[in-house]
Amino acid sequence: MNDNRQWILFGVLGAASVGLSYVFTCAIPFAALATVAALNMNRRDALLLVGAAWGVNQAVGFGLLGYPLATSTLLWGAAIGAAALLATLTVFQARSVISRFGGLGSAALGLIAAFLAYEAVLYMMALAMQSGFGAFTSEIMREMFAVNVLALAGLVALQKIAAYAGIQGSGRGTPHAAG
Repeated sequence: MNDNRQWILFGVLGAASVGLSYVFTCAIPFAALATVAALNMNRRDALLLVGAAWGVNQAVGFGLLGYPLATSTLLWGAAIGAAALLATLTVFQARSVISRFGGLGSAALGLIAAFLAYEAVLYMMALAMQSGFGAFTSEIMREMFAVNVLALAGLVALQKIAAYAGIQGSGRGTPHAAG
């Protein structure tokens, strides 16, 4: 994929992350974004996109939604950023295996891997802070996974539209650059 197309895709996914930040606030589906980024970008660009999405999410939260500037809130924000980046790296590690399952299969397996990595980091944060365990009930976990599944479907649809418009190479959700 040429650099212009890569940056246009980066912009499309970046704009989607802004919308996701506003709609889902602290329930932004970072696992879905990490999956799409890791399966379709080189490592550096995927990490940059996910990091930028986290930054936008924090700006929306603190700037528009009035998150308190408390130490615990800032620590949770940092943990969310670390979790999102680790989720991205997790999908990169799994790419060679999950790419064997085709576009939708690799997206589904990537999402599962990203979601587990993301939630594991947040659970470790809850253990470290001895708070926030209420976010890990089975009902909330199902809801968060459903949000990520829906977001993944939307991001894959955006990717397909981008491919149809000639912005992205194949649009199949398979890895393009090993990064």
